[in-house]
Order: sequence, then C-alpha cells, then structure tokens
Amino acid sequence: MWLAALLLTAGQDAPAASREGGIQADAWSILDALPPGRERALRAAELLSDRERVPSAAQLESAWRIGTQEAEALRFDSAVAVQRALYERVPALWSVSNLALSLNRLEGAAAADGVLSQWLPQARGAERADVWSQRGQFWLGAGQAQRGRTYLARALALGSADAGVMLAREDLEAGQVSSARTGFASALLQPDPSPWALRGFGVALLTP
Repeated sequence: MWLAALLLTAGQDAPAASREGGIQADAWSILDALPPGRERALRAAELLSDRERVPSAAQLESAWRIGTQEAEALRFDSAVAVQRALYERVPALWSVSNLALSLNRLEGAAAADGVLSQWLPQARGAERADVWSQRGQFWLGAGQAQRGRTYLARALALGSADAGVMLAREDLEAGQVSSARTGFASALLQPDPSPWALRGFGVALLTP
C-alpha cells in the first residue's frame, strides 16, 4: 500500500525529473550497484537531500526499498537517515509512517510520536484516524497505557477499525471481557474486518 502511494505521489513530479539530465540518474545507478548497508543508505539520503534535482518515481522507489532493507536488517540509524530524507522530500502518510516505525525502534515512542504529531495537521480524512492509531500503539508499546488508550480512543472516534481492535485487546488482557467482546464485535461489522478482530472475538467468547 505504501509503495503504491509512493509511486502515485512521485508520478506528479516525473516531468520535472526528466529535465534534470543524466548526472542524477548516473548517481542513482551507482547507488543501486552498491551492496546493502549504511554507506548505500547514507548516499541515498544525500541524493534525496539535493534540492537542485527532483528524483524520479523509480529513484524514490529505490530509496524506499533501501530504507526498508536497512530497517529489516535492524540498522535503524541508517534506515532513519534515508527515511527522514524521503519523508522531507515527499511528506505523506506512507513516508511519515515508515520513518516513525524506525524511529520507534531507534529512539523510542517519543521520537516516533514527534514526527507523527508534526505531520498530523497535513492529514486528511481517514489519514487522521490512522495517525492517531499509530501514536496510540507506540505509546502502548512503551508501557504508557493511559496515553496509548487515549490516542486510540481518538482514532476510534475518527473511524479507525484497527484502534477498536487494539482497545478490545487491551480490555481482554485487563480482564474486562464484556467490553472486549463488544469491541471485537464492532470491529467485525466493518466491510473488511481484520483477522485479529475475528480471533479476538473468538478468544473473548471462550474467556469466562
């Protein structure tokens, strides 16, 4: 989903990118030939930060893949470097979410929450619910249940089904079985309910 959004967003800049000549393309070609690692990620971040040239859709996709590979390899410092540059180049829900995930692993929930809260005023429609849900999940993971639940409740009010499932899970773990059943049942009414909602509802039914 994020990759599709990247290509859609980047496509708007493609004509400008095509006018920039071959220097930037050659730099990205060299970058693609490098093995995965910090050096490649930092070079990608430098290329993204070059405001004199507009990267093409393919170059943005390459940077996205590099950041993802660094995060999967647990090199979160270099993942953050390229993901932050990518977010600054293309501020969108997919890019800020990607950056927040790595920041959460590198620096903690406060850092992840910081970039999400800064981007929140730009969010539109369902994006706002998604951002509040992500913020809530990060704080839950950090052990700050009250803050996490508050943010998830805000996301739920904005229409986030994921937030409803998370709150129901928290209720189930706290022994509030009736509330958990209600939450999971509500999530199952969504057009495309999460598998976690079905599993959670089953567990809640079996819990005395």
